[in-house]
Amino acid sequence: MLFTGCSTYQNITGYFNTYYNAKRTFDQAVEEVKKANPKDRDTNYFAIRNVPGTAQTKFDQVVEKASKLIQFYPKSKWVEEGLLLIGKSDVYLGDYDAAIRKFTELLENFPNSDRSFEAKLWHVRAEYYQKNSNEALKILKEFVPEAEAEGQDDLVLEGLLLEGQMYIERTEYQPAVASYARAVRVSGDGYLRALAQYQLGLCYERIGDNLKAAEAYGKVTDFDPDDALEFNSRLKHGMMLSATEQFDKAFEIFDALNEEPLKNEQRGLVLLEIANTYSAMEDTGEAFALYNLIDTTYRRTDAAAKSYYQQGLIHEEILLDFTRARDYYTKAKGEFQNSEITPFAQRKIENFSQYFTLRSNLKKYDSLLTRALNPDTGQVKKDSLKVKTDSSSSKSDGQANVDTTKPASDSLIAEKHPAVADSVQDIFQPPDIFQEELKPPPEEDVRDDITLAQRRRAERDTSDRRAEKLPDSLARPLTEKQDTLKSKAKAGSGAQSQKLSPDSLRALIAQTEFELGGLFYLEFDLPDSALYWYQKIIEEHPSSPIVPRVLYAVAEVYRAYQDSVAVDSVYNLLLDRYAESEYAVQVKKLRGLEVTSLHKDSAEALYEQAEHFLNAGEPHKALTSLQQILLRYPSHPLVSKTLYAVGWIYENVVVNNDSADVWFKRLIKEYPTTVYAATAQPKVAVKEKPESVSQYVKIKEIQPIPKPQAQARQRPGAQSTQQQAQRPTQESQRNIRQNRGLDEDMDDEEPEEPEDEPEDDDE
Repeated sequence: MLFTGCSTYQNITGYFNTYYNAKRTFDQAVEEVKKANPKDRDTNYFAIRNVPGTAQTKFDQVVEKASKLIQFYPKSKWVEEGLLLIGKSDVYLGDYDAAIRKFTELLENFPNSDRSFEAKLWHVRAEYYQKNSNEALKILKEFVPEAEAEGQDDLVLEGLLLEGQMYIERTEYQPAVASYARAVRVSGDGYLRALAQYQLGLCYERIGDNLKAAEAYGKVTDFDPDDALEFNSRLKHGMMLSATEQFDKAFEIFDALNEEPLKNEQRGLVLLEIANTYSAMEDTGEAFALYNLIDTTYRRTDAAAKSYYQQGLIHEEILLDFTRARDYYTKAKGEFQNSEITPFAQRKIENFSQYFTLRSNLKKYDSLLTRALNPDTGQVKKDSLKVKTDSSSSKSDGQANVDTTKPASDSLIAEKHPAVADSVQDIFQPPDIFQEELKPPPEEDVRDDITLAQRRRAERDTSDRRAEKLPDSLARPLTEKQDTLKSKAKAGSGAQSQKLSPDSLRALIAQTEFELGGLFYLEFDLPDSALYWYQKIIEEHPSSPIVPRVLYAVAEVYRAYQDSVAVDSVYNLLLDRYAESEYAVQVKKLRGLEVTSLHKDSAEALYEQAEHFLNAGEPHKALTSLQQILLRYPSHPLVSKTLYAVGWIYENVVVNNDSADVWFKRLIKEYPTTVYAATAQPKVAVKEKPESVSQYVKIKEIQPIPKPQAQARQRPGAQSTQQQAQRPTQESQRNIRQNRGLDEDMDDEEPEEPEDEPEDDDE
């Protein structure tokens, strides 16, 4: 009786004195958090919430009160409740390790507690927030059947929803489908079941099964969704019906939504999907009329941003008008910053900016090459990016016509480059790797939207593309591929003031054409256009050092087409004609063949030659060798080091600071993350702004002798602040030899400091 009375007393006292206050404070804090729901609540129930400052203070109070409860009433039944409150509060506060410790403590000390299932589920949430999905899924595999057996339906629903969410984030959609389908069958909270049904539709949509997605979205209203989830599910239902060409049914859903009292932004989204449906029906007149209405009536909303983006897609993919497409993407980016399409619009803008830059560069190099080959006549040859236009399509508003770099039939043909001078003989004949010649597109009117739309749709049906979906609220996909072929360095604006030779111009043309091919393949998803540019390089520049790389890129394109015969043909060509290249080595590895050591790289040989000239007191010859690396091998890993070496020679040997500044600026612009750029940055900064010298050159001062205790505490191998601040601003000739062994990829390392040289000012 004594012990029973003591326990009862602690239960009553602990409840009224501590637990009641802690629980009330916790509930108040959670309500404040709910008022700041994340925008993706309908797609991720477990998204990390923004916790206002007042709520954080309350969660801290909960931890304090619950800790006192455990300390002063250890025999009360509220101890397990206190542990759970502390763990939940730590999750909201983002202290996941502390939360996991509390949940573990509860489960170990109270294995039969009524709160054990809730503690396990919150433990899973903490693991999920820490990106430990493997551990979280492992716990859920045990938790779900146990909780289901005990009739904990709502906890089972949450567990299955979280399981599905983790599978979605891992792009494992089939397991996610299984989790959500199972959740829908569980008897429990109606909103959670509605959410599971919505997520089921999302998975089918991402898999590409629009019929099942439409069916799943249509069943969300069978449960108990809130207003936002109901609107989103009905809108998605209509979108999927439109995607499956059930246009009449889609219009019925959109019209029904439009007759309801919607929020302003919601009505704009409904009109957007009506416009998208007209576009899918190839009725661009009705589509653009609605797009214009959205742009003017619902300005600065998500719908307006998506409207601009959709118009950009139409101009890019159907009307083949790159200039107008970029303009629309620019408007989309600035219309509504919180729109989910904003980062995609930014990516599109960058791609088109790169395209127009490459096109301009190619035109410039082609013109310079013509002048170099015809110095007396002054003939101006039409550039290799000739665009065929007629009087009806030439406009002063900057609208582009059918661009020869984006063909009407997904194969891009430009005029053949005229034969080059006889002074340079081709080492190899162009390899015959293409099964058929890429033909120019037929003459057609770019304003014939229906014909073009039908053609583009037929191409999408026959092309096996590796696509990544746009945000879920958009009907069109955005293709993105891993950038495995894109050049690390952009050939282009050379820093040299001297006249470029024909060989140098041909190298720049080949490199630019290669980058155009990569852009069409990797960003614009036009593999035939990429093949055209690659073929052009092989035919017109067969002796270029980038040909092996081009062939390897061609093989990757054919691999995307799943044409194993063509891939093997290109691989055989690499092994036969370019056996010493790094790409042939990669082919041998793929085929399981023995890899022998390669001969010394030509670029490395030129770099060694430059060192020899420099040591022999001939800096101008050294500069010539280094500049040959930049002209012949513009994408070689040595380029960043070579740029630094040229600038260093101008600065310290030739003593021409203006030229050194030009080369250092080029290095910083093209390779900003390398160790060489980091070393050159202070030199450029001081030259442009001499008063900033104090930021980079520290005056040496007599430092007090450190106390033995301080030395003992210093981390072994660590540099003092003074040592870190004192960086050399000049290097001896020995440094250029030491740099040969420096790996280009070691961007985080500082350049090795000379041991014997005094520290000088940059001035």
